[in-house]
Amino acid sequence: MNKAVLIDGVFEVADAVQLLTGMYQQKLRYHESKIKNSDSEEDIKQREEKIKQLQLQLSNLRSYLQTGDKVQLHAEIAVKAV
Repeated sequence: MNKAVLIDGVFEVADAVQLLTGMYQQKLRYHESKIKNSDSEEDIKQREEKIKQLQLQLSNLRSYLQTGDKVQLHAEIAVKAV
């Protein structure tokens, strides 16, 4: 397994919101592009549900982040060949 640290540090709330929003927007665009290129109704429904979940997660994170001045973020990706 290979790991990469994307974010690791303490950030002002506004900067943390900007970083997280950018990451979520990229993931949302990924699913939206897959929907546009899909012919499978089942795949489209699953991706639409995933988009809703991501939007809710981001909204919850934004609300949570408003409770402080600074926040510590750590984002790591683990990659495993299958």
